[in-house]
Amino acid sequence: MTDNYLFFFGRYQRPFLYTLQTAHGQWAVREGLIIQLIDEAGSSYWGEIAPIPWFGSESLEEAIEFCTSLGNTVSWPMEIPEQLPATQFAFSAAIPYGYEPLEPVMEDVNWSFLLPANEKVLEAWQRPWELGHRTFKWKIGVAEIAEELEIFNRLLTALPKGAKLRLDANAGLSYEDACTWLSSLPLGAIEFLEQPVASLTEMLRLAERFEIPLAVDELASNLGRLQNCYEQGWRGIYVIKPSIAGSLEGLSAFIQERQLDVVLSSSLESSIGQTAILRWAAEQKVIDRSAGLATSNWFA
Repeated sequence: MTDNYLFFFGRYQRPFLYTLQTAHGQWAVREGLIIQLIDEAGSSYWGEIAPIPWFGSESLEEAIEFCTSLGNTVSWPMEIPEQLPATQFAFSAAIPYGYEPLEPVMEDVNWSFLLPANEKVLEAWQRPWELGHRTFKWKIGVAEIAEELEIFNRLLTALPKGAKLRLDANAGLSYEDACTWLSSLPLGAIEFLEQPVASLTEMLRLAERFEIPLAVDELASNLGRLQNCYEQGWRGIYVIKPSIAGSLEGLSAFIQERQLDVVLSSSLESSIGQTAILRWAAEQKVIDRSAGLATSNWFA
């Protein structure tokens, strides 16, 4: 059944408190779109388009162009091109999950806390630990490998017993550097190493060679890429950013049918996108590992 809605959208900009450093470069401002759908009874549903083009989503300009083309009324469900996965997410999440989006939800979620790169990490974990966070994620591949390994060993010594640590290279390591990292990591020191290299072939080789758990991220950034990873034989961990992965309905079906080992991850969306993700995850029962959605501390 198709329903008609009034449609509005607006652009936002959210500066980070400090520049986010990744292997893809520096990121200073999060930009996106908020969409609003109003049904015939006057009820509003909210969604968020939070693209990350270097992860394989559309650009913000492409999302704006599509939303502009819709005019002031839309019918849902409707076809949205596959090359607009962040836009697909926003619309597919709005109707079932986008009501009253600023309500606190799922406060008992075990969050993974994103730590800053370089030596800032050595102090940045302390406050979130005091607040109850026990899983931390640290970006690597942004400095010389010897320097990062030295910081990592200091961090490992500093973290209290019971802390879990994830490393994320954002596909920024060479195969040789990935081998150096994996050879240097004591078994059990980290929960997993996320996307050390860009090639799925090399990821599969690393998984065969080392016992340290590995996760794909960029390689599985939308439903099409996720399906390709599975078809090519990846049976490790999948880090999934729902807000750029495409239709939530298709994502749910694929995860459940293949019983994937999933870690939910943020696209640094606002509470509107995050609330929708959490409501979807609770309904679909896809939170087994700590969710990487604790990112509000990156913004004013």
